[in-house]
Amino acid sequence: MNYTDWNDINKYGSLSQSQLDEFCACHEIQLPENYRLFLLGVNGGNPKNKLFAVNASRKSCLHHVYGIHNGPKHKTLESALNAARLQKISDDLLPIADDEGGNLLCLGISEKNWNNVYFWDHETSKLFQISNDFVEFIDRLEFRFASDDLEAIFRADNVEGIAGMLSEGALNLDYLDENGRGLMENAAIYKSKNIAQYLYDCGLPTDKALKIANENLVFFPETKYMVDLLKSLSSK
Repeated sequence: MNYTDWNDINKYGSLSQSQLDEFCACHEIQLPENYRLFLLGVNGGNPKNKLFAVNASRKSCLHHVYGIHNGPKHKTLESALNAARLQKISDDLLPIADDEGGNLLCLGISEKNWNNVYFWDHETSKLFQISNDFVEFIDRLEFRFASDDLEAIFRADNVEGIAGMLSEGALNLDYLDENGRGLMENAAIYKSKNIAQYLYDCGLPTDKALKIANENLVFFPETKYMVDLLKSLSSK
């Protein structure tokens, strides 16, 4: 497993083989080898890629990835395992992480579900298998950008930033923000001239963006260069 995509590796202390064996013996559990290696290498941590699919219509995002350490209790395997038993989650499942909604990611630790990864919905107590292998689950995590990151890219008129997000699949040309505005409209709002030209070259239309730029021109005279650019592109 490649740990270069993880932040906060061993943030609350590294885990030794003897400590891991002691944890397993105390709770009378066995762990898949690839998950053992993960704990010994990372012991919790914070992946840069957090987005995963629960099913064909639902995605979620990792929040805490548990470890065996003396850090905050809500980030420890010990606390998560004890809570899972109180919630009557099956003994053949080990909670290894949670998502931003408080749902659990669980690892199969019995012969019948060995090394499978499951999503446990805390509202319905329903269980969804989302991977046949722990490492496969980690490797398939996707990058989810924050809206603040995208705003910073537009404010800096950072064409490389937009191009990178599109090429990595972190952003799509049909993206809409919470106000229903697309990338070209955001370029007009933030007066991102170079990004607007790049998005036009990618095939995005300019009509809605031009309308926004004209509306903003009434209040912000410095928007004129965006109006002129978008008019020029529209006439091509």
